[in-house]
Amino acid sequence: MPTPSGPTLSTDSSPSVTLSCARASGSGAPAESAAASARRGARRPALRAETLAAGAQRAVLLDVRTPSHTPLLAAAGARFRDGLAAETLERPGPGAPRLVAGLDGSAVFDARAGLDKLARQISETIDWAACLTAAREFGAEAVLELGPGHALATMARDALPEARVHALADFRSAGGVRDWIAAPRHG
Repeated sequence: MPTPSGPTLSTDSSPSVTLSCARASGSGAPAESAAASARRGARRPALRAETLAAGAQRAVLLDVRTPSHTPLLAAAGARFRDGLAAETLERPGPGAPRLVAGLDGSAVFDARAGLDKLARQISETIDWAACLTAAREFGAEAVLELGPGHALATMARDALPEARVHALADFRSAGGVRDWIAAPRHG
């Protein structure tokens, strides 16, 4: 298991689809790691042991039921790319939020290139550390994690202490999410 330089999501291409999330310490070794398998079984204890052997101080197995960002989803990514190619693109208006690619944290200025990266995110590793760095550099004031759980929001809170950060999972209703988005920034 590679030692990440910051929060990352990575997968392997085995049928048990492994997800690893790690936060790096100042030394570059993972200080905390979470690993998950889409398939239960004997591989789980070995995965935890491998994560600890790679230098993690703590390893937690997550119950991941849907593989994401894995080469196993390459065909789905290609179909998604084809669907995106058929869409008519409009340039965002002034003051629109900056779009950052999940693959590498780069700002997206070319819409077609951005659509390609968006489709690739289905079957390739996301560089969440680069996304958080970009968000900090671009002055992000709020982060809303849309995926299941709140692991990415937790990492965003650490990386962007001045930002308002929540995960969709934190809310009990769509109205609560709308109210949070509409609320003015305090402080």
